[in-house]
Amino acid sequence: MSATVLLDRARELSRALAQLRFPAPVAHVYDPHAYAWAPYAAYVNRYGAGPKRVVLLGMNPGPFGMMQT
Repeated sequence: MSATVLLDRARELSRALAQLRFPAPVAHVYDPHAYAWAPYAAYVNRYGAGPKRVVLLGMNPGPFGMMQT
């Protein structure tokens, strides 16, 4: 699987999730791909190329958001 394929799938997932609507008390929902696409794409382009046995897709919000590694 190439980095391009991974990025395409991430865009598809992001578009699909953007259609979700939540009732109160949810006031804000954010998509890291909307505000952090450039660093995400740089990471995927650097480390996402080449053969893989497993690809984990998603995010770990944790106490520090996307900064948790």
